[in-house]
Amino acid sequence: TTLLRNANYKITSDYNGIFKFDGYDGDIATRVYVDAQWTIPATFQFQNGIEIIVMNNAKINASGTMTFIRNSMLTIMEKGEVNADDVSFTNGAPAALRNWGTLAVTNTMILHSGATLYNEGTIEFNLPSNFSLENNGEIYGKELIANSNAVATNNNIMRFTTISLTNTTFNNACSLEATNSFYANGATFNFTQGYLKAPTMEFVNGTVNLSNGSMLDATTSIY
Repeated sequence: TTLLRNANYKITSDYNGIFKFDGYDGDIATRVYVDAQWTIPATFQFQNGIEIIVMNNAKINASGTMTFIRNSMLTIMEKGEVNADDVSFTNGAPAALRNWGTLAVTNTMILHSGATLYNEGTIEFNLPSNFSLENNGEIYGKELIANSNAVATNNNIMRFTTISLTNTTFNNACSLEATNSFYANGATFNFTQGYLKAPTMEFVNGTVNLSNGSMLDATTSIY
């Protein structure tokens, strides 16, 4: 099926497959509402000009990499769920990802320069060994939890209410902030002109390497 510009589509029953969409310059004008379970069997690219909206109690299960090109967007409603092996967002406007539900990524999630992640739901970073997150855009959310030898690299802005990291390697070259609390156990931090801000910071059995003018800014305490 080839999707048209200036049209809305809805997946109303369980579907295993893909669609054809060529993309176009300009604002998003094509939307696909997922109101069932959609299984994407292989790597798939969502071209410029489309928004995928996962409705309440709906789900996407994706094998391979889901790539969102330019201003294409993934929106997950409060009770929606997306499970993917890998997710990549290129330059997004106004946001590459808007999440009120659950996004679970098995291996790697990448935000390229200009992409924005807006999160009021759950993004499961407490994932299997070798999971990696690379942020070159902006990530805002309630909670960041990472463990199991995960590797996170931040080259722009990451801001969460709480951050909890266990056995994680975190490379920070820009702005990382926890507005409520920050906790790290067995984690390794490599700051290169990086900035970490939180009211309280707790470091247990870990290593913090600061270089090139990096800074820890705790308004209440560091221990």
